[in-house]
Amino acid sequence: MYGIFRECVVILQQYGGGGFYLLLYLTALGFLFVRERRRHIRIVLVVVPLILLACFLIPVTRIVFVAAFDEGDTYYRILWLIPMGMTIAYAGVRALSYCKKRLFCFLLMVSAILLCGKYVYRKDNPYISRAQNAYHLPQVVIELADAIRKDQAADLAPSADRQQGSVPGQTEGKKEEGNTQEMPARVRAAFPSELVYFVRQYDTNILLPFGRDMVEARWGYYDPVHEEMERQDGIVMRKLNQVLRKEDCTYLVLNNTKKIDASPEDYGYLKIGTFGDYTLYRDTGALKQLHPAP
Repeated sequence: MYGIFRECVVILQQYGGGGFYLLLYLTALGFLFVRERRRHIRIVLVVVPLILLACFLIPVTRIVFVAAFDEGDTYYRILWLIPMGMTIAYAGVRALSYCKKRLFCFLLMVSAILLCGKYVYRKDNPYISRAQNAYHLPQVVIELADAIRKDQAADLAPSADRQQGSVPGQTEGKKEEGNTQEMPARVRAAFPSELVYFVRQYDTNILLPFGRDMVEARWGYYDPVHEEMERQDGIVMRKLNQVLRKEDCTYLVLNNTKKIDASPEDYGYLKIGTFGDYTLYRDTGALKQLHPAP
């Protein structure tokens, strides 16, 4: 039991990060425990968090959690129920009400918050980066998705429209009860593992042969496309082409830094363009199967 308790303490420390965030929260919690008298606020910000913290540290809770969900690595999510940020902010405002020199106390609190944390945009933090666009997604994903839509629309457009130089729409019509409902045409594309988290956040009409469930190695899932695209000894284009066509993947995105034994163009792929460290290809054979000539 003591070993499990120590594990819970370590998880709590890791949840707080490398700074003094937990110490700041416990200080705010102690201040509200002594000073806060309004019952509804006391219940939400003091009583319930204390109960959750106690339950989190009790070994029996962890044993039951792992037995029920078989997810020992996600035990920390119980801490998401504790409003740490809100408690620190509210306690700071309450503390200011007791200060005579409020400007000085305010600056002191701001300094304490800054010193208790770490700069989130530092280079050794792979989980947080500055937003590159309004979607808060990697810009290269948006450029690749837009290029797929543009190429797909150009390929499906009538030849007359192409000759006239008109810009084709990116939707296909669907008539229902006498009305025309515009619906985006879906297409399947294979992306490198590091991009699969973001593609369908931007465009749900781009289907993927594998998703996050395949990327997480600890889950032990298997997918032939993922297996071939993430080979440690480099991509074997002949094998990758076989599994891509079995999955009806029209588009292929390759990381330019990854080793590959042959050019995709040797297997009937048309290079659409290069976007940062990635190159987009279209499988002309797969596209003909997907949209056969009338």
